[in-house]
Amino acid sequence: SHREDVPVAGVGTVTFTGGAGASTVYAADGTGTTSYPPGTAFEGRTGGRTVRLVVAGVVTYGFAARDGTLSFRAVRSRASATVFVDGRRSGSPTPFVAGDDPATYACTGGTLVQRTALYETTLTRAG
Repeated sequence: SHREDVPVAGVGTVTFTGGAGASTVYAADGTGTTSYPPGTAFEGRTGGRTVRLVVAGVVTYGFAARDGTLSFRAVRSRASATVFVDGRRSGSPTPFVAGDDPATYACTGGTLVQRTALYETTLTRAG
């Protein structure tokens, strides 16, 4: 699951949740990949309006985990995002911007929780 505060032009800051279908792989060599299959949706409400962010594509990066902090480098997004407000597309798809701000993390069993000032993501080990 994912929760993130995102500024949306003409709407304001929206707290989005969702992202079902997205997957993240952290490899032993320090590389990571987050994949967003077409139609991966995040949704939020603000000012009585429903805002939906639909993402498709792949984000790759390097990472290091040390002392409870995940740091990211060389973030490359090959993903796009489309915003819908109250069910209507708002503008054209735009490049999906993925940040490189460090995140705190905690692992419990097969679950990893990452947090920054803007987002919280809970990942569950597959397989």
